[in-house]
Amino acid sequence: MKRLLLFVAAFALTSAVVAKADQTIYYNGGPNGLSGNEMTEWIQTEEFTLPTAATLNDIHFWDVGFAGSYAGSTTWIIYSDNGGNPGGVVATGSGDYARTDTGVSLYFGEEFLNDITGLNVSLLGGVEYHLGLHNGPLAHNSRDNLYWETTSFFDGVTAREWNLQLGGPWSDNLQEHAFSLTGTTTPEPSSLMLLGTGLMGLAGGVFRKLRS
Repeated sequence: MKRLLLFVAAFALTSAVVAKADQTIYYNGGPNGLSGNEMTEWIQTEEFTLPTAATLNDIHFWDVGFAGSYAGSTTWIIYSDNGGNPGGVVATGSGDYARTDTGVSLYFGEEFLNDITGLNVSLLGGVEYHLGLHNGPLAHNSRDNLYWETTSFFDGVTAREWNLQLGGPWSDNLQEHAFSLTGTTTPEPSSLMLLGTGLMGLAGGVFRKLRS
């Protein structure tokens, strides 16, 4: 009975430690105000690799456009990798997510911070994915001049784009784009077991101390 109580206590402590608040799980740099790629006629993408397994909860990115450029919703897509190009769809969704005017005016429009929230996408660590963004539903493919803003960060690989009017193929968009991902990291099973064992020992010590 005592061992059962210690196990339950250790499990509760482990769960409390593992349950983390959202944190930045990938950062591709902030906006540089220099350029962007049109994201209505095209699906614009950026590749990313997480250092460890995580649950993606939020996508944050910056776009620039004039009044009327925003189609009223944003489509997001997480692709697997296929030889450097986006491959199969891992997860996708769309909605009228939060858009905040940053107060920055550029020569090609007003800058907005977009927060796509409420996601629950499990991603592996050490695996390349591609984040795709599109202004409006995919069926909406006119050139509305809404641009995913660039960043000065460069990871050695420029991003890819898909022209919806032409039906592809994937091509190099010659840019790096500003975005970040937030979520919760997932501990490796071995690390979780070690943590649980350590906390069980700690719980046992506390139990013995209370009895003495």
